[in-house]
Amino acid sequence: MAACGLSFMPVVDGTTLPKRPIEAIADGVGDRVPLLMGTTTEEFRLFIVSTILVAWNLPSLYNGHLTSYSVPTGSWDEYKKGGTTTYPRDGSSGVASALFTDRMFRIPTYRVAETRSERSGAAPTHLYELGWRSPVTPNNVGVKLGACHSVDLPYAWDTTELAESKKLTGDNPPKPLAEALHKAWADFAKTGAVSCMHGTAR
Repeated sequence: MAACGLSFMPVVDGTTLPKRPIEAIADGVGDRVPLLMGTTTEEFRLFIVSTILVAWNLPSLYNGHLTSYSVPTGSWDEYKKGGTTTYPRDGSSGVASALFTDRMFRIPTYRVAETRSERSGAAPTHLYELGWRSPVTPNNVGVKLGACHSVDLPYAWDTTELAESKKLTGDNPPKPLAEALHKAWADFAKTGAVSCMHGTAR
């Protein structure tokens, strides 16, 4: 729990999970199975902007989390420089969201892809990143969900019309995005291959 904040997580016990998954992948486990995986651009925003953490305006308030997540020293200042018009880093909450997105989601995903790519003869690995930003504001300080964790699922399942999905997407989600991502997932499930997708983050 101290390492990642989860109450329940896989544990290497030598039997059910004999070794760390990344080590198993390096040893060839899953080589014959095509893999599709991805992240959203701002995964960790869900866990900050929809909680009390969105009001943490001082970087020092995040120090305990930075230590628990083994974030390298100096990372905060580097990430603070990286905001853009499309992906703003709304004060400390935005910096923290970007930093923890990489630490907990994007980098581990890339490590799996890199490890599989080093295996001669391994089945294809497909990656995607969804950058569409949700306009939903789940707090009283005006900070939007953005391209947060799980916002890709209503598009992948093509369920954007459901009331539950609109809690993530808002009332006017772009239908072409749902059609494209759903097709990619369905094609992969049927064939092990995906059609190439291109789009904008807006």
